[in-house]
Amino acid sequence: RKISAFWLNDMGADGFRLDAIKHLIENGQNQQNTVETHAWLRDYRTFLQQTKPGAFTVGEIFGDPPATLRTYYPDQLDDYFEFNIAQNIVAAASGGIAPPFMSAVTTAEAVLPYDRWAPFLTNHDQNRVMTTLGNDMGKARIAATALLTLPGLPFVYYGEEIGMTGQKPDEQIRTPMQWAADSATAGFSTGKPWETPQKDTPAVNVAAQDGDAGSLLNLYRALIQLHTSNNALGSGAFVPLRTSNGAVAAFLRQTAGETVLVVLNFSKVAAKDVTLDLAKSTLGAGAYQLVPLLGEQASAPLTVGGDGSIASSMPWPSFAPQTGYIATLQR
Repeated sequence: RKISAFWLNDMGADGFRLDAIKHLIENGQNQQNTVETHAWLRDYRTFLQQTKPGAFTVGEIFGDPPATLRTYYPDQLDDYFEFNIAQNIVAAASGGIAPPFMSAVTTAEAVLPYDRWAPFLTNHDQNRVMTTLGNDMGKARIAATALLTLPGLPFVYYGEEIGMTGQKPDEQIRTPMQWAADSATAGFSTGKPWETPQKDTPAVNVAAQDGDAGSLLNLYRALIQLHTSNNALGSGAFVPLRTSNGAVAAFLRQTAGETVLVVLNFSKVAAKDVTLDLAKSTLGAGAYQLVPLLGEQASAPLTVGGDGSIASSMPWPSFAPQTGYIATLQR
C-alpha cells in the first residue's frame, strides 16, 4: 500500500497495470483464481479509491476464458485484458478467417460487463505482432482496424503503431522505441539505451512515417481519433452481422443517436458481392446512406426492414483486400 500511495500521491500516477494477478495468493494446490486473490483485490480497490478516487486499474489474467474473467467483476479491478480476443484478431489477420474473431468478441460481450475489458494485439511477454504476422503490412493494418473498432478499452503496445518487430527472449521485444533513423539510439536517448535498437530502425521509425498519409502510424492515428471522437465507436453497443464471405467480418456500433457500420476484409484478395444479414435491430425501416469515416469504398444504400432487419444487402460489388471500412448510417 505504501508503494501504491507513493506513486499515486507523490509521482502523479493515474493507476496501475497488475501483472499475473490470478497467481497473487495460492491456497495449497490451488494456485490461481483463488478466493483469497479475489478478496485481496477487493480490498486493494477500496484502498485505491480512498487514496486517489478515480485511480484506474487493469489486470492480466493470461489464458483464461471470459467465464473466468467474469469472476473478477464487479468490485475488483476496473478492466482486464481479453487474451482470447487478442489471439483471434491476430489469427484472423494472419489466416484471413473471420468467424472465430467474431465469435470471441460476441462471447466477451455476452459474458463480461460492458466496456470493462481490454482488447489488444500483443504485449511485453509475446513476440511483437508485426513479427507474428510475418512483417506483412496488410495484415498489420487490418489487425489495427479490428482492434480499434471493437468495444472495450483498447491497448496498443508501444511500437505496434509503426510496425516494430521483435521476438523472444524478452529483451528483444522491449527494445527502445524507434523514433528516428539513428540505428545507435533510435532517437530514444542521447545516452546508451538499455538494449541495442532493432536492425530495421533506419527504415521503421516514427520520423519516416510521420508525413506519409498512407503509413501504418497515420492509420493508427486516424483510428484512435475515430475511437475517441465518435460516440458509437467509442462506447456504442456491439451488433454482429452475418456476411456471405468467411473472410469478412461486419458489425454495427450503436448509440441512441448514431449507428456506425464496420466491415473488415481479413483476406489477401478482394471480397466480391458481399452481402450482409441481420435478423433484427433497433434501426428504423428505410434506406440508409453510408457516409465513410474510414475508407472511400463506393456503396449503395443500406436497406432496413420494418423489424430492423437487414436482408441480403449488398453495399459494394468488391471490397479491397486486408481493408477495413467504417461508415456512419444516415437516412
